[in-house]
Amino acid sequence: MPTLNPELKKGKDGAKEYFHHFLEKNPEGKIIEDMIQEVSFDESGETISFIHSGLYNFEVGGPDQREVVAARFTFVYAKNKDGHWEILHHHSSLVPK
Repeated sequence: MPTLNPELKKGKDGAKEYFHHFLEKNPEGKIIEDMIQEVSFDESGETISFIHSGLYNFEVGGPDQREVVAARFTFVYAKNKDGHWEILHHHSSLVPK
């Protein structure tokens, strides 16, 4: 669920399309406040999925027309079978006024 686009993006192709256009805006982000919630664990007690959520600001636009966007975010991460972290879900939206 993208920050600056009203469409629901589905699957890897939707995410790639959104981020391709988003990166054209030269974004620079900074997390303002965040928290991590561990969700599930393997049999040894190691975290295998977690939720990372919070508030962030990012600047977008050309060199002479930068705009600060205040947003909130949620990422859901899980370890895959190879032990690498993957993003399972991402939601970012403007902070309500």
